[in-house]
Amino acid sequence: MLSQQVASGDVNWPLIAGLVPAVVSGVVAYTVARLKFTEELQKIRLQVSLQREGLIATLRQRYISPLRFFASTLSRRLGEMEDKLKNASYGQVQGWLQEIKDHADGSRRRSDFPVWCCYEGIFAMTTLYYTCSYFQCAREIRSRAPFSELDVAYGRRLEECLVKISEAFAWGEDGFWLPIQDVIGERFTKGEIRTEYEELCRFMDSKDDFRYAPFFRPIDVYIHHFDRDRAERIRAALDELVTFIDSRPTPENRRSVV
Repeated sequence: MLSQQVASGDVNWPLIAGLVPAVVSGVVAYTVARLKFTEELQKIRLQVSLQREGLIATLRQRYISPLRFFASTLSRRLGEMEDKLKNASYGQVQGWLQEIKDHADGSRRRSDFPVWCCYEGIFAMTTLYYTCSYFQCAREIRSRAPFSELDVAYGRRLEECLVKISEAFAWGEDGFWLPIQDVIGERFTKGEIRTEYEELCRFMDSKDDFRYAPFFRPIDVYIHHFDRDRAERIRAALDELVTFIDSRPTPENRRSVV
């Protein structure tokens, strides 16, 4: 149509001349606005990503760091107990554990129990403490599932490792029964705080059945039903968890690894 108007000389050149700058200006304005929108969108995405990574870093500090510490510490302790079983010196550990139980239930009280817990009996008492602290960390993660929405694959694999360790501890009637693992984990949690070593010693010194009763089962297992094979199985499962935590990129640093 424009070509016909040009041929007939009916083209309104002033109008066209006025429209061209407007069209160009509109295109430029649209392009600039689109670029600004893209930049703002990228900023928003970056802010969301940083907030997500900050949240994950906080959760990692809150849940994964103590889990790794107590898993690796308990694994080392079980290795020491394996050596004692191998060298036929485990009887001393059994004796210490029995003293803890006898003091708690009142069958044979020690007047120096607070000092004993930090001296002669510290190996046995810290063994109980490391065990209970691991159960507390594991229960908290399994009950709260902090990574279930932020990183499904990471949370699922973490859950698998925790289940494997729980099953390694629980073997038939002679092991750490699954319910007592959960009870210990709950008993060792006070709001957002984990029970400390001194408080465990106070539990066993309290003469309060409800305070010390949950810890009799692990004591009995370590005294009567523990052997090198079971120690190796539990330690292997704990070491697998630690390896997973150390080797698999976590949500907050995966982007820098890829």
